[in-house]
Amino acid sequence: MARSVENCFYQFLVNFELSPDDENYDQLIQINPERLEGEPLKYYAEYAGKMAQNEEKTMYVNFSHLSNFPHEDPQFIENTVQSFNKFEPEMTKALARLMGAHIDPSRLQKHYFQLAIYNLPQMGKIRELRTLGLGRLQSIYGTVTRTTDAKPELIRGTFACLECGNLVKNVE
Repeated sequence: MARSVENCFYQFLVNFELSPDDENYDQLIQINPERLEGEPLKYYAEYAGKMAQNEEKTMYVNFSHLSNFPHEDPQFIENTVQSFNKFEPEMTKALARLMGAHIDPSRLQKHYFQLAIYNLPQMGKIRELRTLGLGRLQSIYGTVTRTTDAKPELIRGTFACLECGNLVKNVE
């Protein structure tokens, strides 16, 4: 099933055509003026090229594009929403495959690409998060009232003596 998710998502990224009435259409036409009028606009394939050019790591995917695309697997959207934590690595692999067409393969292994899905049909309050929603694809909102710096904590480490070179392992 995971391989099926990767292939379905890859096919979506490669074949999704943006309609002229979409809010992103005019923006992409201005970026690529040599495009012929009426020529299909493979939105995410073009977006991948722009990401490679700008050395960006995150692809933003509109959920309405994803849900309206005719996937080979009719359960693709439901499976993705219900078990996003399970299928997200496969979707990221599909994104890396797409980026492989735009980035030198020797550089591709040094890159880590991230997927961000927006415009989900339902949005919940952060205070309404429950364990029932664990692993699901969700959109939440809330107000940040306080932030702190992240303070790393060393749990176990290995130290080397600068004078004798002796290693002390598993220091807690």
